[in-house]
Amino acid sequence: KPGTIVWPVKMPVLTNPGDETVSPVRFTWDKCSDSNVGSIRVGYKRQDSTTWIEREYSKGTQRSAAINLETGGWDATLSFGRWYQGENDDGIEFEVGKCTRSQSTFDIMKWFGTDSDTNMINQPLKLTDCSGHIVTFALTGGGKGEVNDSTCRFENITLTDTTEKSVFSIATAGGVKTGIGNINVHGPIKAIIGRNVNLNGNIKIDDGAGSIVLNNVADCNITIGSTMPTIKSCALTFNQIDTLENGQRNADSEPAGD
Repeated sequence: KPGTIVWPVKMPVLTNPGDETVSPVRFTWDKCSDSNVGSIRVGYKRQDSTTWIEREYSKGTQRSAAINLETGGWDATLSFGRWYQGENDDGIEFEVGKCTRSQSTFDIMKWFGTDSDTNMINQPLKLTDCSGHIVTFALTGGGKGEVNDSTCRFENITLTDTTEKSVFSIATAGGVKTGIGNINVHGPIKAIIGRNVNLNGNIKIDDGAGSIVLNNVADCNITIGSTMPTIKSCALTFNQIDTLENGQRNADSEPAGD
C-alpha cells in the first residue's frame, strides 16, 4: 500500500449492551473524535462458537442497527480503526489495518416487558418455535415476563408484577400457528391474547383476569382469581376446546366458543 496507515489513539467504549439484555440488540458507544480513525467496526459471536460476525459503520456513528440474537452468552468487540483492502497479484484479496479495540461479554435473556434494572420498558422478546417460526412475546401495562425453559416448546411462561392494565400478547408472522405450555401470572392481568396460539399446558392466574383469547385448548386447567380478585369477571374466547377444566366443570370439544 502506498503511504502509511496511522495508529488510532482513542479507546472505544461500549455503552450497551450491559451484562444482560434481550434481543434485538442495538450496540451503542461513546462518540469517536479521533482524527486517525476512518471507520468503526462491531463484532459479535456466540460464546460456544468460533465464528465472528463483523459490521462496519462510519466514524460519526454511535449505534449499530438492531440485531436479532439468540438467547445465551455472547462476546462483542468494538474497534476504532483505519483499514486498507487490496488484492495481491495472484488475485487473493487481503486487508491490513490498525485499530484500538475493546471487548465485552453479555447474556441474551428470555424475558420481556418492563425491567427496572435495565430501564427497558415494554420490551418484546422474539424466539423461534419448533417449526422454525418467529414468535413474539410482549407484555405492556406493567410487569415482566420470562420463558423459563430452553426448549422450542415454550413450556413455562411466568409473568410477575402485573397490573390491571397489563396485556400479555403472543404473535406470529403471517398467521401461522404455534404452541405454548404453562402460563403462571403472579398478579392481575387485563388480557392474554394469542389468536394463533394453541395451549398445551395450564393457566394459573393468582388475581383476576379480564379476558383470555387463544386458538385451541386441550386437556388443560385454567385457574383464575384468588379469594378477592381485583378483576371480577373474565371472558374466554377459543377456536376449539377439548376437555377444558374450570373448577368442577368440563367443556366438550366444540368449535368457535366464548
